[in-house]
Amino acid sequence: PTPPAGALQFSGATYSVAENGTSLLVTVTRTGGSFGAVTVDYASADGSATAASDYSAASGTLNFADGVISQNFSVGILDDTTWEGDEDFTLGLSNATGGASIGTPSTTTVTITEDDPTPPAGALQFSGATYSVAENGTSLLVTVTRTGGSFGAVSVDYASADGSATAASDYSAASGTLNFANGVISQTFSVGILDDTTWEGDEDFTLGLSNAAGGASIGTPSTATVTISEDDPTPPAGELRFESALYSIPENGTSLLVTVTRTGGSFGAVSATYGSANGTATAGSDYSTASGTVNFADGVTSQTFSVGIIDDTTYEGDEDFTLSLSNATGGATIGAPSTATVTITEDDPTPPA
Repeated sequence: PTPPAGALQFSGATYSVAENGTSLLVTVTRTGGSFGAVTVDYASADGSATAASDYSAASGTLNFADGVISQNFSVGILDDTTWEGDEDFTLGLSNATGGASIGTPSTTTVTITEDDPTPPAGALQFSGATYSVAENGTSLLVTVTRTGGSFGAVSVDYASADGSATAASDYSAASGTLNFANGVISQTFSVGILDDTTWEGDEDFTLGLSNAAGGASIGTPSTATVTISEDDPTPPAGELRFESALYSIPENGTSLLVTVTRTGGSFGAVSATYGSANGTATAGSDYSTASGTVNFADGVTSQTFSVGIIDDTTYEGDEDFTLSLSNATGGATIGAPSTATVTITEDDPTPPA
């Protein structure tokens, strides 16, 4: 019987070559017989690697003389400076002649391993460290940017935290994950703002980024402060006035307690200065000079101060001096009466006529 011509196949089902390799040497073997002269065709086909860009297209015919059991051919590998990751193409055998057959593997996959550095995935951060939104705004749109690289799919978590503003009362708590596809450099999310009719002044809360994935890092700013600007009218600070326009105290009274009231509003911390002025009574002789400041904390509606009364043994009859308010601060005003007359009633006996 005629000896077998054999089967022709690749020496392996896979090959690997570095991108910066000049060429790949591929071996085709002849097994199960080697009688006579035989031939086989080979050809390349694109996979993720592209001919003329990543490798040189290869095709041709291998000739096996009688008794020859292996032949080689080369495939050129093309280097570049662009990161593309590992890529592959295939080689196939066909058209065996001379009585030979196509064996297994009849195709082989060639992987070109990347030799360029992986591009940066980038850093994820807020577009600004501060945001401002009106209390009557429906929502705030927040932007997270990706800088210093945009390679690959990455993600980052975001979450809100109370400051002077409270979740569910002033804003809707926000948390979630932002996903950036390869090449995407910004993403947004919304935070609901809750309106009310109570004056609270400007309030704030914070947003934070964490858990960057996909090779990305957390950039700066990684937190942002959101200020909700008040849209309700400021409550009135009120008017400061004497409780009475007239006071009376015996000459032998130790001191007079004077009340200053705050009416028409009590919002915020306010103050006013007070002072005394002679009438028929004289400071240092009939009363102690009075001057100072009355301070009202937020919500406080009255304050007092004392004026010392000086007794003597000389009949002078009833005498008087005045007190006045001025220099209101904190948004308060001076109301009426802004002055008060204090009468010191005589306690010494009337001299004989």
